[in-house]
Amino acid sequence: KKIIIPENQENNENDGTPVITIPLNNGKEFAINQKIVDEFSQLYSAVDVMDELKKIRGWNITHSTRRKTERGIMAHVNSWLSSAQDRYKKTSENSSTPQFSDFFAAREKRKKDQEEWVKKRQEEMLQEEKGKPFDA
Repeated sequence: KKIIIPENQENNENDGTPVITIPLNNGKEFAINQKIVDEFSQLYSAVDVMDELKKIRGWNITHSTRRKTERGIMAHVNSWLSSAQDRYKKTSENSSTPQFSDFFAAREKRKKDQEEWVKKRQEEMLQEEKGKPFDA
């Protein structure tokens, strides 16, 4: 397969090696180099850009009829990363939007509270049993 290296990536000796390619609708592969990864990492700091690029590649492999053109692929990548940033946005102290970490912390607290309640109830039942005469 032919690899397409965008003009702004071609003549850069340090960053020109593709770190990942994304399939296009014409059967060619669009190359993304480290410089582009670094730029997107600065723009979308809450996102693991390489991980998301792998997801984009996977999506384009499995959705061959919906692959992007050479002109549209960078907009596709940018849109994907922007959505990922919104999903994984770091929680701020004033944020009222629950995050995944909040969900798991709440679940663990509920579990601990339930365990404490059961233990307390078992102790109460033992105390009640001790206070009653033994029936044989």
